Amino acid sequence: MKIRNMTLILVIGCVLAFSPRAYSAPILQGFESPIDSGSWTASDADRYATAVFSIDGNDLKIVLTNLATLTDENDELLMGLFFGFTGDLTDPPSVALNTGSSLGTDGVDIVDADGKTIDPDDYPTNLNGEFGYLTDINGINGGRGDYGISSSGLDPTKPVDPSELWDGFGEGTIIDPDLQIYTTPKNPLAPNGPDFGITGPDGWDGSNALAYINNSVIITWEGDSGLDVNNIDQVHFLYGTDYDNIPIPEPATMLLLGTGLIGLGWVGRKKIDNS
Repeated sequence: MKIRNMTLILVIGCVLAFSPRAYSAPILQGFESPIDSGSWTASDADRYATAVFSIDGNDLKIVLTNLATLTDENDELLMGLFFGFTGDLTDPPSVALNTGSSLGTDGVDIVDADGKTIDPDDYPTNLNGEFGYLTDINGINGGRGDYGISSSGLDPTKPVDPSELWDGFGEGTIIDPDLQIYTTPKNPLAPNGPDFGITGPDGWDGSNALAYINNSVIITWEGDSGLDVNNIDQVHFLYGTDYDNIPIPEPATMLLLGTGLIGLGWVGRKKIDNS
């Protein structure tokens, strides 16, 4: 009986070691600034971001900026936002580097769809190949607004709100797949992990190399005439990412796996000795 129980425990350990793990995607509530009806901000101990909405003709423009003093964790990368808007916005939006911002790297090559490495001076300003968007989603994303745009992939098996059904962002939502940019080594199709998450003004200071935006993008969404920033509500900032692929096991995971396998071998040998 003792050997049987020990076997069960070790099998569970091995299963846990092999199980896929997803990075969380925290969402922060936006708060309207009293000095500007089109400016929203959210902050906590590790994050500080702004979304400034303005109207240019029939276009709704959103300047999304990460102002955090330190960006060294995946869940501190600003990936996008949700928002509500009274009025129709024509699909699709466009995303570009904001004036004064850049596409940076930390030990990561940027390559095009043909596998050719892009010279840093030629990094694109048009980011439509890395960002996805969704509309009419207020009813499935926990009441966080009808519009969403992000370069992050949300795992459909891990809803933002467990009580809600959430389809998440994925490769089918890419604004312009023909402009998609890859990184080396390649991740699943964009929008996926933190390529190109928005860092704070000091760039990326994490241990894992990645490509990033430093530190602001401008989103342009065509709409009907008579747009008004006072019709913006439900602004939520999206941070972090969920991967569709299984991450490389961490040392603790490998230790758990190794212990489980050694233990299973010991149990098997014990059974032979007792037979």
